[in-house]
Amino acid sequence: MQQQGAIRVVWWNDAQQIIFWEFPSKWTWEDYYSAVTETNLLGSQVQHNYSILADIRRSPDVPRSAIMNVVSSHRQALPHFRGTVLVGTSPFIKSMLDVLWQVAPTVRRRFSWAETLEDGEQMALKIRQNRANFGDTAPLL
Repeated sequence: MQQQGAIRVVWWNDAQQIIFWEFPSKWTWEDYYSAVTETNLLGSQVQHNYSILADIRRSPDVPRSAIMNVVSSHRQALPHFRGTVLVGTSPFIKSMLDVLWQVAPTVRRRFSWAETLEDGEQMALKIRQNRANFGDTAPLL
């Protein structure tokens, strides 16, 4: 059983191309870093590129120090991680992403957002495939 506040992390599809994160309404940075660890564990079990589809529709806000934590977590990403699609991004989170992109512009190419899970899935597959074709292996920061 998933503990309260935990971010659910599972493979989205049988081909193991997308890792799905489902955020609860309230979560902490400890929950987030547990999800990063679980994602790296899953990602280390495949040899192909993958992306993350993060459903944040139930979580309109983020804990303090978001920019520092997001940048830090991306430094821990595996080489075949290609990007994250956020689903259900609130205006607050979009504003925060704008600031993040100004502070750490290299992180920008790893994020996108979608309104629905279906659109997010298509974007995550496209990110995974496009970056695989272009050999995007440059460090994030």
